[in-house]
Amino acid sequence: RGWEQQAVVYLPWLEKALQQDQDDLEFCKNLEQQLEAFRPIHQELVKARDLRREEEQERLEKKAEQERLRREKEEAERFRQESLRRQTDQDTGMVWNPTTREYQTLNTEESWRDH
Repeated sequence: RGWEQQAVVYLPWLEKALQQDQDDLEFCKNLEQQLEAFRPIHQELVKARDLRREEEQERLEKKAEQERLRREKEEAERFRQESLRRQTDQDTGMVWNPTTREYQTLNTEESWRDH
């Protein structure tokens, strides 16, 4: 009989725990219904996200390729200018003027002060 009296003390606590379990089960059922309703939309969103990622990756690759081509073109132009400058400097006595971006004859004659 002592056990029964002790069990009665725990009865309100057990009832509250049982009610909490019922609330948790109801919450889980509602959440499961919401997830099921979201499933078709989720598949479309995943497809859209993947498409955006692919487009962004293609855009970045295209930009990187354009930058690489631009650098190669600039390097080729620098190489061409340098080789022309060396050739012109050696052959004709002309020097490259970077300010005017053209070759100019090197005046080795008398100075203007001598006149």
